[in-house]
Amino acid sequence: LGGVTEDYNDPGTPLQDATIAIAGPVASLLLAAVLLSIWWLVANQHSMASHDVFFVAVVNLVLAVANLLPGYPLDGGRIFRALVWYLHDDYSVGTRAAVAYGQIISTFGLAFGLVIIGSRNSWSAAGLWVILAAWSVTRVGRQELTRSVLISYGSMLTAGEAVQGINPHARADQTLDDVIEVLLADFRSGPALVSEGSAVIGVISLAELRRYRRADWLTVRARDAMIPLSSLPTLDESASIRTLLREFADDRTDTLIITGSDGVVGAIDRRIAVEKLIDKIRGARRLR
Repeated sequence: LGGVTEDYNDPGTPLQDATIAIAGPVASLLLAAVLLSIWWLVANQHSMASHDVFFVAVVNLVLAVANLLPGYPLDGGRIFRALVWYLHDDYSVGTRAAVAYGQIISTFGLAFGLVIIGSRNSWSAAGLWVILAAWSVTRVGRQELTRSVLISYGSMLTAGEAVQGINPHARADQTLDDVIEVLLADFRSGPALVSEGSAVIGVISLAELRRYRRADWLTVRARDAMIPLSSLPTLDESASIRTLLREFADDRTDTLIITGSDGVVGAIDRRIAVEKLIDKIRGARRLR
């Protein structure tokens, strides 16, 4: 089903994408050619061996042809996307076109799989594999469509812009009972910055409060429940939100500290980062 990825890296150029995509079908075609040559040489000598070699050669040939269909995530779909991307100079437009064809191919694949199953031949069980492949094409195509939008618009918003005004502030000596009021004042806010004097020393969110019993909220201080800044990864405020989302691809990273020339600018978690990017996308589309 092609080299599907879930990161938010720079997609490169249409030529690079097409070159990577064409490698799979070319390898299958070359292997089929080699096997057919071997089959031709041994066809009259070893009937059983030649039958097996011929079967594997045909399988590779069928896979190569099927994989060249112009629908994402098949390699042919990635090549088609690269062509549309090159013509329109827009990665997102190319992805939408390739995914649309992929959905059409998936629909035909689903129908074909049902026909195979209904034939009740000895090989009718193969219809299940066809249906599974069709479902995978649909699912992966939709995921890639979302990812392409995030990639295209992700470079328009910086990490510094994303954290502007999202972080409430809590003092290190405040109890958790007071901190919960700060956090709930705006449900869409990010984690609270815990400060001592004029310095930010940590971050606290609802996740940290849940580690304590409700009865302890009147005695436990923010400094005792917070996550220290030293234990959190940092990102410069000039980085794009696409880079920020790539950092969140590591499941161990839940919160990032955004820094600037004057120190800590803010803190952001995965949920807020995605919401900010979606808001940016909606705003850009309204301006069109």
